[in-house]
Amino acid sequence: VSLINNGTLNLKSDASGTASLILDSYTDNGTENIELFLTGGEAEAGAYRWHYISAPVTPSIPASIFEAHTQDLAQFIEGNYTGTTEEGWIASDGYIYSTGSYGQRFYDLSLGRGYDYYSSSDYTFTFDGLLNTSGLENIPLAYSGAEPGSGNYGFNLLGNPFTSGLSWDAIVNLPDYPLNTSKAVFFTKDNIQYTYVNGVGTPEGANGHIPPMQGFFVKTSGTGNAFKIPLSAREHNSTPRYKGPGGSIPLIRLAVSENGKSDETVIRFDDNAKEGIDLDFDAVKLNIKTNGPSITSLSGSARMIINGLPFPENVTAIPLNLVPGRGSKGILTISARQIEGLSDFRILLTDKSANKTIDLKAIAEYTFDVAEGPVADRFVLTVERNQYEVVIPEVKGDQFQIYSAYDLINIAALSEEWDGLKGTIRVLTLTGM
Repeated sequence: VSLINNGTLNLKSDASGTASLILDSYTDNGTENIELFLTGGEAEAGAYRWHYISAPVTPSIPASIFEAHTQDLAQFIEGNYTGTTEEGWIASDGYIYSTGSYGQRFYDLSLGRGYDYYSSSDYTFTFDGLLNTSGLENIPLAYSGAEPGSGNYGFNLLGNPFTSGLSWDAIVNLPDYPLNTSKAVFFTKDNIQYTYVNGVGTPEGANGHIPPMQGFFVKTSGTGNAFKIPLSAREHNSTPRYKGPGGSIPLIRLAVSENGKSDETVIRFDDNAKEGIDLDFDAVKLNIKTNGPSITSLSGSARMIINGLPFPENVTAIPLNLVPGRGSKGILTISARQIEGLSDFRILLTDKSANKTIDLKAIAEYTFDVAEGPVADRFVLTVERNQYEVVIPEVKGDQFQIYSAYDLINIAALSEEWDGLKGTIRVLTLTGM
C-alpha cells in the first residue's frame, strides 16, 4: 500500500489503543499528527509507570517534545548495567540515575532505538515526521562482557521503527538472526518486567506481539553483532502497550509473593532445549526498576527468568534464587501458579534450611521467613519421573497419632519428613471388611 499525503494524516492514540498503519511507501506533501498516549503515576505504591518507547519516523523525534512535559526521558547504556536496579539509565539532560551525577545528554529519539519514559500523570504526545517504511538492516548490538555468556552484559534497548506492530517470532526466525544473541525479548508494564521467548512469557500472558512505538530489550553475548528488523515482521496487533495471552507448553510457573507484590519465573521443558544457557529457550533476568520480591532459577551463576531444559531422563534438580523486596518484612510465599503438560512428573520444592520438601501438585503454596538480602542455596526445585524410585520414609509407630472423634477417623503426622507426601489409607473392620 502506498500513501501520498497532500493534507493531514492523523494517527490516534488513547487508553484503548494506538493506531496501526502498514505502508510500502509514503510521500509527505502535508503534515502528520501522530499521537502517543502514555499512562503516568503509580500502578501501586512505589510501582512507577515507566514505558519503553520508540520513534516511527525518520530520522528521529526531538527529545524536547517529551522534555516539555517531564525530565524523566532516558536512554540505556550497555556496560553501565551490572545487574543492579537503576543502573544503565542516563536522562536526556545527562542525569545518571544510579549515581546522581551527570554525563552526556542526548537530543533525539533515533529510529530503531528504545527509550524509557516516566511522568506523574497521563499524557498524549503529538509529533510529526516522515513515516518510516524501510526495514532496518544493521542495528549495532553492544556487548561489554569480559567473556561470552556474561549474565549482566549485552542488554540493548531497541525500538519498533514502524507505525504498526511487530511479530517477535518473525524476527527471531530469520535465517540471519545474529549469532550469540538470545531469542528472548524484554518489556516493562506498570513497573513489571515482561519477558517472552519461544512461546513462553512471564508474567503469564506476555507474548511476542510488539505494539507500535514500543521499545524492547534484546541480549547479545558477543561483540560485533547487529540486529535486523525487516518489513516482513510488521503486523497489526491489538496489544495495548504490551500484554497478551500465553500458550500450552510443558512448564512450571513459580511465583514469590510479599506484601501484595509478586514476581514470576518459568522452567519450561522441550526435547530440543539444552543444558546451560540456551539462546533458543532461555531468558536471563533483567532486573530493571522493581520494588517487590524477585525469583529466578539458576543456570550456573546466571539468574534465569525463563529457563528452558530438556525433559529429565529420571530426575533433575534446579536451584532457585530469591531476593526480598525493599523494606521486606521477611515473610515470603512461593507458589506454583501453573504446572502444564507434566503429568508424568513429580514436582517437589525443597527448603534445605527447614529440611522440608513439599509436592507442589498437592500443596501449591509454601510460606517461610527470611532474613534481609538474597536467598541463595536454600531452595531447590526437583522434577522427577513418576516411575523413578522414590524413597518413602519407614512407617514407625510413633510417627502418627490416630484417633476417632465425632464419627471421624483422624490421622495426624508427628514427623515433618511426611510433609508433602501422598499415601493411601485402608480402613478395615475386625472381620476384615
